[in-house]
Amino acid sequence: MDVEQLYESEGVKLVEEYGGLYEGLEAASKRGVQALTDAGVEEQLAEFLAELAKDKIVIKGVTVSGVFEASSLTSSGVEDIKHAFVSAEDVAEENDATISITSLGSPKYRIELEAEDYKKAEIALDKVVEYTKQVWEELDGNISFQRE
Repeated sequence: MDVEQLYESEGVKLVEEYGGLYEGLEAASKRGVQALTDAGVEEQLAEFLAELAKDKIVIKGVTVSGVFEASSLTSSGVEDIKHAFVSAEDVAEENDATISITSLGSPKYRIELEAEDYKKAEIALDKVVEYTKQVWEELDGNISFQRE
């Protein structure tokens, strides 16, 4: 299959779904094979194109960060903290962001949230902080967040 045939059979699907061929490949770089199969690209070709897109297309993003200070007065405090932060990862993903949480030494935890642009990053950060504080209200302890 030559390039023209490939474009006519599969490229058109990406243009219809994403508004352009590059935009479709950019989506594949971000979301992987599913971005292509959702557009109707055949599975085997989608796997090849997604791998190629991840290697060749660099998605620029922004990072916002802050520090949670969390303390628990219960015997299950460590588990409570883990639960709150694991749930925060889900909230970040729902808002098109990825989150990294590292311990700075109890009771401080740095979160770094990466998204496509500052607007999305700020929205996701606000939702993560709000959700984490909401989860923490049900527990016996204190939590605060300081933006870096």
